[in-house]
Amino acid sequence: MRTEFRKHILVYSAIIVFAAFVAQPVIAGSEIVSNSDKDQLTPTWRVLVYLDGDNNLDTTLGGEEVGVVETDLLELMEVGSTENVDVFTLVDRFDGPAVLYKVNTGELEEMTDYVFHNQEVNMGDPLTLTSFVSYAFEKSSAQYTIIVFWDHGTPYYIAWDDHPSDEEGVGPDSLTHKEAIKALDGYHVDIIGADECLVSQVEVAYEYSAFAEVDYLVASECYTGWRGIAYDRILEEIELDRDITPRELSISITEHFTDMMVDTPYKSEMVNSKAAIDLGCMDALAGSIVNLTELLIPDIQNYSAAIKAARVDAPILYGTYAITRVDLGIFMDSLAQNIVDKRIVKACNDVIDAYSDAVIAIGTTKLTDGMHTGMGIYLPLTPSHSLEELMLGGSEAEYRSYAFPQLGSESGLGWMAFIDAFWDARDGLGAGHD
Repeated sequence: MRTEFRKHILVYSAIIVFAAFVAQPVIAGSEIVSNSDKDQLTPTWRVLVYLDGDNNLDTTLGGEEVGVVETDLLELMEVGSTENVDVFTLVDRFDGPAVLYKVNTGELEEMTDYVFHNQEVNMGDPLTLTSFVSYAFEKSSAQYTIIVFWDHGTPYYIAWDDHPSDEEGVGPDSLTHKEAIKALDGYHVDIIGADECLVSQVEVAYEYSAFAEVDYLVASECYTGWRGIAYDRILEEIELDRDITPRELSISITEHFTDMMVDTPYKSEMVNSKAAIDLGCMDALAGSIVNLTELLIPDIQNYSAAIKAARVDAPILYGTYAITRVDLGIFMDSLAQNIVDKRIVKACNDVIDAYSDAVIAIGTTKLTDGMHTGMGIYLPLTPSHSLEELMLGGSEAEYRSYAFPQLGSESGLGWMAFIDAFWDARDGLGAGHD
């Protein structure tokens, strides 16, 4: 969730999902036209932005008189669609219906033939995402696609809609990661970008790698501030180099993030980062973690203190609050330094090596440089601590339904088995399941 940050997911392969823009979508310094029959070129990239502002993110930037949604739309229009890139965004704001735009240089072109044109849509419904993606793929024959999700994000969902329907009494709805994977079935996406909080988690990355046709994930393991992704700079880069690869673009997004965060005018941006993850490396990373748990679980009582110390060394902060997750890279490094058993030290280093292969780049602020290494992982201190997953829109039961925690479970191994053993060991130490 991000109560103060403004952008959500940027998926860059040939798709940018840019959610509906609302009624009276006039932006100073630009114009909006309506023409869904213009000739299509054959660019290299399809950039899609799923811009879900139908919540408290449709606000002004840091309390200033600059709209958060408008700011990013203006960034997109700085370059817009060119011979090298097709840019589409589905915009749904707090007031008014959703509109799908083709973003051109200096203008937003309404796609009036979109099935939900000028209607109130539920951005938490996977059918809405599918309709957007299928439309963009039909209109653009680009080679690569990036889809960026612009919204609140957590380890459980990638979009949140406060007004999913015009009907009275219909409550908010979220688009879970599992629903997003279902919505993207049949589409190859080179990059999923998350212009939002908390998506860069081992469990989430593994889920997309295992069940979706996605090559790279660019996301934050922690908070995301008002300025999450530099849309204008990314489009400029594609315009300058039409042959830029998905891997190169994923890395570039994090580099532009770091450049943008040299100056952080908003305090909320200080605890912030953005990592590029090669999802093709997630199998090896997950396997190395399962191998480590095979060594830790049988003698967990003796290693409990070292695990707890490593957890303290690797907090992930949501603002100033430490959540139920730890930074995997720092956690493993600390664990390797606090355990003398050479087999476990080697297993920790194997995880670190696989992790280094998976995290191909990371952008940080001055504060998070050295604090964040790319991905978080679930590790509550106690069962009661796990109840805080409710704050993130999930629960322990929902966490257990992910594929990664259950790897090795048939043999009593894996990450969830490790967490259960860690909790039991703390009971044995007199800590209790508080």
